[in-house]
Amino acid sequence: MFSEQQVEMFGNLLLQVIQQLIGTEIYSDQQLYGIIQKLSFKDRKGIWQSIANQLVSTSTEVHDYFFNTWQLRFYEDVGNYKHQLKQIFTEVYNDAQAPKDIINKCIEIFNQQHPHNQCNERKMYQVIYRYIQGQQSNSKCKKLSKPQSFAENTSNEQISIFQNYAFQKALTYYDQ
Repeated sequence: MFSEQQVEMFGNLLLQVIQQLIGTEIYSDQQLYGIIQKLSFKDRKGIWQSIANQLVSTSTEVHDYFFNTWQLRFYEDVGNYKHQLKQIFTEVYNDAQAPKDIINKCIEIFNQQHPHNQCNERKMYQVIYRYIQGQQSNSKCKKLSKPQSFAENTSNEQISIFQNYAFQKALTYYDQ
């Protein structure tokens, strides 16, 4: 987690590193973000490491701060659409489908319903993934709480051993 000082420094460091990389002046955070989106994975990795060195942090922390906090200012809050995402999920969910396929289908339907929406897909992915985890957890609980008869839970060999034992006990009881 970044300290307040690191948070304040992050934006300026990001701007400096990108301006050095592309060799031109950048005038707004929006322009900066657009440029970062177009960079290759390799170039981005170098950015995180460079900023981490100056913040006395790790490249992973810098990367995570960028994606989980800094960049979100350019998107609508996914929280405003959780109810709609839940409805779409409920219609799409299928136990047999891979989670990635369910998530992609939900995002596709959401984007069709909201063509001018500017929600962050990574955040939508996280919200829908939590719905999947909740659904799978509910399914496991239902399976565990289903009452089972003695016969369903016991093998034929165990039943036979129990019957023989009960028969022997009965004989002993009546012999007394």
